Amino acid sequence: EGIRRIAERIRALTGVLAAGLERLGHDVLTEVFFDTVRVRPVGRTEDFLASARDRGINLRDFGDGTVGIALDEVTRPEDVDDLLAIFNGGEAPDFSAHALDDDAPPPELPEWAARTSAYLEHEVFNRYHSETEMLRYLHKLESR
Repeated sequence: EGIRRIAERIRALTGVLAAGLERLGHDVLTEVFFDTVRVRPVGRTEDFLASARDRGINLRDFGDGTVGIALDEVTRPEDVDDLLAIFNGGEAPDFSAHALDDDAPPPELPEWAARTSAYLEHEVFNRYHSETEMLRYLHKLESR
């Protein structure tokens, strides 16, 4: 359940990011997404990449005028706000990730993209529930 909750949170934040980028006038090219969107920004791509670097944020430059933005389990709504500010010329937009989250739930996944199988079924994943326990187990295996 913890993995599912993390995945749903990441996908929701990615949906908020996509909605915010579109609201700012940028073209979000990714139609079906989980944690990554590809955007064709209005303006010079290099300016957005430089602004992100200045804030310590890594974006992917596809080299064709588009930028990839990937979120992960440590991404917070405030990080999405920073990304939206980057794509708003360095200024915070007149909306926040929290406000967008209320207004723009992520689109439903198409049937072909929705997971139907179980995951992490091996007994190891059910025996060790914390990172510390898992690392001890892996160290024990390594020592054999």
